Amino acid sequence: MLTQIIRRRRRLLLVFGVIALLVPAIMARIMASGAPSASTEPVAVQATQPGSKPTPTASSTTLTTPPATTSVTIAFVGVGQGDAIIVSTSDGHSMLIDGGPPESSEKLLSALELLGIDHLDVLVSTHPHSDHIGGLLAVLDKVPRIRIDQVLDSGKVHTSNTYEAYLQKILDRGIAFKIARAGSEFQLGPATIAVLWPETPLWDDLNDASVVLRLSYGGFSALFTGDISARVESVLVHARSLPQATVLKVAHHGSGGSTSPDLLKQVQPKLAVISVGKNSFGHPAVHVVDRLVALGCVVGRTDDGDGWTVVTDGEVWSAYPGLPGAVLRQGGMGLTVCPDPLHRFIGNRNTMVVHRASCPSVAKMNPANEAPFNDLQEALDMGYRPCEICNPR
Repeated sequence: MLTQIIRRRRRLLLVFGVIALLVPAIMARIMASGAPSASTEPVAVQATQPGSKPTPTASSTTLTTPPATTSVTIAFVGVGQGDAIIVSTSDGHSMLIDGGPPESSEKLLSALELLGIDHLDVLVSTHPHSDHIGGLLAVLDKVPRIRIDQVLDSGKVHTSNTYEAYLQKILDRGIAFKIARAGSEFQLGPATIAVLWPETPLWDDLNDASVVLRLSYGGFSALFTGDISARVESVLVHARSLPQATVLKVAHHGSGGSTSPDLLKQVQPKLAVISVGKNSFGHPAVHVVDRLVALGCVVGRTDDGDGWTVVTDGEVWSAYPGLPGAVLRQGGMGLTVCPDPLHRFIGNRNTMVVHRASCPSVAKMNPANEAPFNDLQEALDMGYRPCEICNPR
């Protein structure tokens, strides 16, 4: 009955060109339905114990060192002109932040499959522009093969057909629907995810209503900024809501209206990733890239390959341009580029264990013990056994 009502109303509303009335109705229906909750607090995802370039300083956050055997992987997927970020933990938790444009859906689904993800603890929609939620439709279509516990949304209503379809799929699949607001936080395995923006009332501009998240794990942190402009950055900076972050997802694809000097002065990233593709907007702006380079951080662009991957155990972190890519290894106060960027697997000649090149154990390995492989089977044939943490395949 609900489906028939929605379809009938859609036909009528489209005739009169007032689809803006339909989207809030669907959202209200999602919020009022049984399984989804109207709460603005995300459901906490409890960490489980495994087995059953400098440390940021935050003015109001106490960082604790996690077990070295648990790793967090952040994959900035190359989806063209859009954002799609997969966060996963070695103890089985995962989060998807945005899905890129609809034409890049297959790239996103392939990345999820590559990472072995068939369960998302949280699916985050930072804001309802098509280059951020278009690919989410394909992910939602994979339910129940991909299980999604909850959707975390900005709550900013948009009138596009893409956004209406996104809401409808959430409603049809009975997925919990949460509204993100500054001040809330939740656990993703061993990592803490804090919501820094938006606040109530929401700003009029869709980009400036973006959900801004900060991931912290031991001494490592990452800031995901959606498409916010320098106006929102200024509010966060003056409110001192932005602790330093190891990795920065550059806002709005490197737009000249974001990534202000004040933000960079406060965040001090070591790696800045620009999620961008072929576009007519001038993204990324030259002065933004110059600003990042002048800061001394490594700048990664997803249009240079398949994306960027960051892996950390909360103490040591590594970053890889593309999949596979050159290893940027943290050593003391600096980063060094490891040789042979095409090797996908690294064996330890001492322990006879083979790892993914992205495994945190590789960053701690004595270079003299490293045995690089492009083919996993080659390593197995030589007597290496797979790492139980990164599960190479």
